[in-house]
Amino acid sequence: MTHICLVCGADGLFRSCSATGHSGFAVAGSDIVCAAVSVLLRTTLQVLTEHFGAAVKTDFSSRGKLAFYVEDISGKESCRLIYAAEFLRNGFRSLQEEYPEYISLREEIEN
Repeated sequence: MTHICLVCGADGLFRSCSATGHSGFAVAGSDIVCAAVSVLLRTTLQVLTEHFGAAVKTDFSSRGKLAFYVEDISGKESCRLIYAAEFLRNGFRSLQEEYPEYISLREEIEN
């Protein structure tokens, strides 16, 4: 199962997201659930990196793990961070509804 944790501020701004594990829907390399998770995460990461540069930190420390967060968001384009959170939340919820035994989404609110 792929475990995802999405962290947002009380203001709805994206703070971080991490995904670990193989969904187990199919063998590695042929797994549509893992592919969907990867597309959501990598697209969001790319957009945030393009707009926030060095403020985006990543963790690819092991196979089957992708995590990233935005540090020092004060004075930044908050609309992009709100959209990033909504994009990931909606995408992961949709996947979880369709493949509940293969993906687990946990959401946290950070003050």
